[in-house]
Amino acid sequence: NCKNIYFSKKIKKIDRIIETLLMVINCKYIFLTSSSNLNKFAIFISKILKKHVYYIMHGSLSYEDEINGLLERVKQDNKYENFIFKNVDKIFCVSEKFMDFMKKREYKYRDKFDYNYNCLDYSKLIKIPRCNNYITDILLIGGDMPRKNNKVICDAIKKINDELSTNITCTVVGKNYESTNFFDKYDFVEYIEFLPRDKLMQLMGKSKLNILNSSFETFGLSIIEALIIGSSILISNKVGSIGILENVRETDIIYDTSDIEEISNKIRLILEKPNNNRLINSINLDVILPQNAAFNLLKKVGLNYEDYCK
Repeated sequence: NCKNIYFSKKIKKIDRIIETLLMVINCKYIFLTSSSNLNKFAIFISKILKKHVYYIMHGSLSYEDEINGLLERVKQDNKYENFIFKNVDKIFCVSEKFMDFMKKREYKYRDKFDYNYNCLDYSKLIKIPRCNNYITDILLIGGDMPRKNNKVICDAIKKINDELSTNITCTVVGKNYESTNFFDKYDFVEYIEFLPRDKLMQLMGKSKLNILNSSFETFGLSIIEALIIGSSILISNKVGSIGILENVRETDIIYDTSDIEEISNKIRLILEKPNNNRLINSINLDVILPQNAAFNLLKKVGLNYEDYCK
């Protein structure tokens, strides 16, 4: 129930350009949430009309290009990001950890960086029935994307199975970026290239343990969704959403995303003693509920939430 807040709704290219132009003309504060030529156009018009422009930053294109080996895109994406950093009034990263990273990476613009945690619809997620009939032990999302380090997790599971004669199973969901599918060599892995969101959410809840072993993750929405749905989690210390968990322990965190020994020990511990109940009750709802996130964001730019939303 918001007034005087407008969102982009058009689909066709020319309609979106006209819509953006009209919204920039009629609005005093402009919030952009993605990287696109249309948003570049919005920034350009906003500067001419002396409007306040803010960028909600969900990822670092140039850095993710680097760690995913997409070196041919680094220069172009870095140029685009620098255009944004130079011309917006403030940049809101989706986690405090991401903000700290960007302040070091983009030192020239460090004073522009702030953070406002990514929000999620907790009220809907908490209503999803909890599963007592698990169909897989471990779920990995992200396919073989290099920064997800899912191959290391598979090697850690293999180590446990080989040394302890266990039969831990794993499901990997996500795009296969390599020319060959290296998950095929693990007999305990089921690989699924794509699942619709509703099916993926069901699978999250039917997995005992969801693992996010990213070497860089600005927030990590899927791992928090999995936690709320009922799964235990294991996350790297590079995941931004760690900041919303108030009772996280060392055994819940991967400190070296390439350390098979550390990871295998923590997988075994969590499967034996699930952490879901402890962690789900430690989520800081004050920063991730949609209304709270909106309130916090408007407050940080000097606006009163009640003037815009009921």
